Amino acid sequence: MLADAYAISEPEQQAEIRDVIDTYMSFQNAVLADRDALDPSKWFREGYSVIGGFTEVTEWTDPREEGFDHLTETARFTVVFRFDAGIRQVYDFSETADILLDDCILRINSLRLSPLTTKVDVFLIPKENTEEAAKALAHKYGPMDLTDGQGSPVEYAEMDSIYENTPWVSQYDGQWRCRYLIQMPGLQEWPDSVGLTVKTGDLLRVE
Repeated sequence: MLADAYAISEPEQQAEIRDVIDTYMSFQNAVLADRDALDPSKWFREGYSVIGGFTEVTEWTDPREEGFDHLTETARFTVVFRFDAGIRQVYDFSETADILLDDCILRINSLRLSPLTTKVDVFLIPKENTEEAAKALAHKYGPMDLTDGQGSPVEYAEMDSIYENTPWVSQYDGQWRCRYLIQMPGLQEWPDSVGLTVKTGDLLRVE
């Protein structure tokens, strides 16, 4: 999965992804599993802990209650950064009703903006429930960016992150969909409005 992200990223992002890959490869007694081989139950049975997530370590997971039996803490370090929590409160548009577009339904699972984090998790659900229809949506709408009132990409706080705005097609509970998942730091500056903008224009704009 990291290799996929590396292949489609801009040159300046590839250095960050390369650093993540090199960090993973430096772990002792670690195995890098690709998407097809990542069956957590298999690795758990063989005594491994699994690092979840696509391009970053998001969670150490272990199904046993005691957990982390074979992980050893060797060091701790502190990361210091600055942000202004008084600029705005949290804006959460996750309760937005489904929006009917010409060829699909836009479903907002999460659209949450705060001084620390920006999270967008949305589906484009095709009218025809097929993989081909979902892939057509991904091709038609392309990458998604958060934009300000002038249509320019928003600026995020200066925290280390890897930006991934391309959609992927998957099936969940029998429904094919095109999914966008953007998880970034908080906004550097708060615009008058924020849009979910794709190749065809704004899918949604909130104020």
